[in-house]
Parts: sequence; C-alpha cells; structure tokens
Amino acid sequence: MTGNPAVSVRDLVVSVPTRTGARDLVDGISFDVLPGRVLGIVGESGSGKSLTALSLMRLHRAPVAIRSGSITVAGDDVLAMSRARLNRYRGTSAAMIYQNPMSSLNPVMTVGAQVAEAVRLHSKLGRAAARTAVEELFAAVGIDRPAERYDLYPFEMSGGMLQRVVIAMAMSGSPSLLIADEATTALDVTTQATVLDLLRSLVGERQMAMVFITHDLAVASEFCDDIQVMFAGRIVERGTAEEIFTNPLHPYTQGLVGSLCTLDMPLDRPITTMPADIRLLSETVAPIDHATLGARA
Repeated sequence: MTGNPAVSVRDLVVSVPTRTGARDLVDGISFDVLPGRVLGIVGESGSGKSLTALSLMRLHRAPVAIRSGSITVAGDDVLAMSRARLNRYRGTSAAMIYQNPMSSLNPVMTVGAQVAEAVRLHSKLGRAAARTAVEELFAAVGIDRPAERYDLYPFEMSGGMLQRVVIAMAMSGSPSLLIADEATTALDVTTQATVLDLLRSLVGERQMAMVFITHDLAVASEFCDDIQVMFAGRIVERGTAEEIFTNPLHPYTQGLVGSLCTLDMPLDRPITTMPADIRLLSETVAPIDHATLGARA
C-alpha cells in the first residue's frame, strides 16, 4: 500500500482480567487502511474481529480493556483522547454500522428524528436545517421519498431500508473511518447486494477508509480490497482479497477457504477441516504477509 493511511493500528492488545493475571483476547495485531479502501477482517466467531472494531471506537465495557498498543485515525491518537474529545471523535472521525438495524434504532422515535439528533450533535444546525440535512442524507443512501420516510417509525420500514437509515446516521458526521460489524448478515441476499453496492460507492465518493468485519467469506472476497485473517486473537495472514482467496498460505486460511461451498463443487468432495494443531501454528508462526512475500520474490 502507498500513501498515508487514514487508520493505523499498532500492536493492539485487548485483555480481560483473570484470577491469575490477564487473558489477551486480541493479541498484538497491527494494520493500516488507506482512504478509499476496504479492509476485511475475517475469521470464526470468537477470533477477535468485533473486539478489534470496538477498539477503534473505544467502546469496550469493563472488565474488557485495551491493555497496550496504539490507534491513530485521521492523524489523531484515539487512545490518548479525553472523554469529551472521544465523544466528538465518535461520529465525526469514525462511525460504526451494527449488525441489526432494528436494535440500533429507538422504536418510539421516527427514523428522521433519530438521524437529525445525530446531525445536530455534530453541528450547529437548527431543527428545520437538520431536517433538510437528513432528507439529503436519505436521498444520498437511496431512500426514495425522503420527506415522507423521515416521519416513519422503525417498525414501518423494511430491514433493507432500516439499514440505509443506519448508514445515513453513520454518514451524518462525514467520518474518515467507517466500521461495519456484520452489517449485512441480517439481510436477504438481494438486499445485501444492494447495501454493499451503496457502501462501496460511498467509500469511493467520500474517500473514507472502511473496516468490514464479517464471517461471510464469499461477501469478503467480492467486497473488500484487502483481507486480514484472524484466529484466536491474532492475525495469521494478510494480503489483497485476490491473494487470500486464490493463494491462501496459512493452514487456517486454507481451511477457511476450503470450507466454502460452491454450486459447481463435486457432491462427493469432503469439506476441508482444520488441522488439529492449528492453535499451536497460530501462536508460533508469524503472520503471513503477501506484500512482503511479493517484495522478496
């Protein structure tokens, strides 16, 4: 990668206390994301993907805490921010889209009022101007008849439309970093494709950096520019999406890619399983970096 990264994470460790000390849930990971690019973080449930996303927003709840490392977003040291500065950072420098839009929205407030609340939090707009700004955001994310949709409650909208509302809310502060944590998992395949197209266009038009957390390898292979594979709190392999999915090198990555089922695969082909010593391999082998291997070649 060339250019200055919008996001830079170095040696991040996230821990939880135990009776004998501390357990590292995220164990010394590092990565950069350039403006206009999508970094996918993939792996099984419990691998540390969502904890990494929460670290970027500093949203961990005790007893989970960031123990060491550094996080820089748009040139700002996130871990050094005061509470007041952190409140300004969330929404303006970084924003997050969660898995279930219904649980992200207040069921007794109209969707427009909720997005307007976010707009006014990060600006000095009055109510009328905020409403106009929200309607413009709704139009930008593909919500038709935005003036009418403004006054709807969440239960009156489909899952796809609600996800667009949540995306509009995330975009209200023009963030440098957009984090999507399993943001399309709850959507049907057709709606998922539409929302992914929307996110891709927003990343390109606004030159945001995006961190896309998913366990769906098929989506990651099509949507992401770069991939980091996580296992047991560590990054075991990194590269472009093409490199990871056409030439996986780490045994864990090979197992993940090999477990993908396609319409043309032989029905008698056994599904790939993970080696019994995979945890030992992840702890003793340094992360495989395709960029470094390419430079050596």
